[in-house]
Amino acid sequence: MIAVIVAGGKGTRLWPLSTSAKPKHLLSLTGKESLLRNTYQRAKLCADEIYVVTDSSHSDLVAEQLSELPAENIIVEPGRRDTASCITLALATIAVNHDEKTKVAFFHADHHIQNGKGFAESVAFAADSAVEYDSIALIGIHPDYPATGFGYIKNGKRLDGAFKVDEFKEKPDQKTAEKYLESGEYLWNLGLFAGTVEIFRRELAENSDEYSQGLSDLERLIKAGDDLSERYLALPKQPIDTALIEKSKNLVVIPGTFDWIDIGSYKDMYAVMPKSDEFANAIQGDHAHLINTKNSMVVTHNKPVAVIGLDHIAVIDTPDGILVCHKDHAQQVKQAANQITEASK
Repeated sequence: MIAVIVAGGKGTRLWPLSTSAKPKHLLSLTGKESLLRNTYQRAKLCADEIYVVTDSSHSDLVAEQLSELPAENIIVEPGRRDTASCITLALATIAVNHDEKTKVAFFHADHHIQNGKGFAESVAFAADSAVEYDSIALIGIHPDYPATGFGYIKNGKRLDGAFKVDEFKEKPDQKTAEKYLESGEYLWNLGLFAGTVEIFRRELAENSDEYSQGLSDLERLIKAGDDLSERYLALPKQPIDTALIEKSKNLVVIPGTFDWIDIGSYKDMYAVMPKSDEFANAIQGDHAHLINTKNSMVVTHNKPVAVIGLDHIAVIDTPDGILVCHKDHAQQVKQAANQITEASK
């Protein structure tokens, strides 16, 4: 089986730790290793060969962190075009170098998963199910709260360890998410899926003419050794979920048997950080001084940071900026990062 790690994105939801120059998957947020490095180690548990697709501004850092990965296995996007385009480029590369019936699994570089064995088993089963049912196989997780930031997959007919997908719903409102959770019929969409080049080629042809043609064109350019930048940058900028997954009528889903956190905010990051004291504070760096503070996270760089009398706060000090926010409002960090980017133009 081939694993493709999608290592892109700006990481603005974790500004100022994560920036466009060094987004979150290249950072060590949950331990000594970066999220990318941890993802690579998990991929080795279930794949015979690994590719990483990343954009040109990060390819050197990816190569540095994954020094044992052959250079030809780092697929470089000429520019950021969202996940549908980078996955199409990865499929074109694999189609040139491998048999079309080879199983391929896609997953993201910035997820936090501790149960590597359970993850590898779920990915392998999803890839086998994709072949057995001649479908794209998704991997979902049973929701444990009514999240509005994730897509939801509705289980349909029960198969042997899998389900047909009845419905794919992207980011519902709070009331709908509560209904989904109560029903027990939905899984969170993790953006993890598997199939073969043959299956993906057919599904693109049936559901997305632009990406189907893009796959053929990129494959031809790669075979000829020609520059593909112009053709790649002409692809629409769209996530794979809306470009293909939501449109496909030929999906199965596997309930994952592993823990999973998408570290998409400082509230998420706090949840996985080791706590530094009896007041449930989490500290990263050597310069934090906390007084009458609890349930908070503080990240320091090279100067003292004092936090006094606060609760449920994130304080982040880096060379790129300083952030202070309530953890319950951490989803608004992206808005602040965008405002700062606009102001600097």
